[in-house]
Amino acid sequence: MKKILCLLLFLMFASGVCLANDRYWWINSNDKIGFFFDTETIKFEKEMNFSTLKYSINKNQANVWIKTVYNANGVNDMIQYRNKYNLPTDDWIKLSYSMANFIFDFKERKMKCLSTVYYDSDGNILEKYSSQDVRWEDVIPNTNGEYWSKILLEYSKGVGYNSMYENTIK
Repeated sequence: MKKILCLLLFLMFASGVCLANDRYWWINSNDKIGFFFDTETIKFEKEMNFSTLKYSINKNQANVWIKTVYNANGVNDMIQYRNKYNLPTDDWIKLSYSMANFIFDFKERKMKCLSTVYYDSDGNILEKYSSQDVRWEDVIPNTNGEYWSKILLEYSKGVGYNSMYENTIK
């Protein structure tokens, strides 16, 4: 029985993507935070064809919300980070999770974060950031960004293709 359980856990984690619930799929985690992506809103990006004045779907780019869930150690790290930069920490002891909207360009190996919202355990917004002038950043080897990009590309070419396509044309 123990061998079967170990084999199941190995297969679950070796696949790279696991279900956290119906909506969020686990990407990766450590002893402080866990990362999940939202399967209900992930979509391909659209691009304008100026000769036809119509949008086409760019399957090389994915727009995705990534949820970061913090445990007590992750919350403490965030508070220490905010203290280091003299940022307010009122109510940050109640930090529960954040939602960040990313675009990944699989072909160019680039990514950018459009916005991030931090929530407390009651669902209240602690802080939010967004920018209209976001620059593309390189997907750096051996980082979360590279791992996420690979997982999302795999998802977009496999089990998630149809839902991403449907989310794009809504």
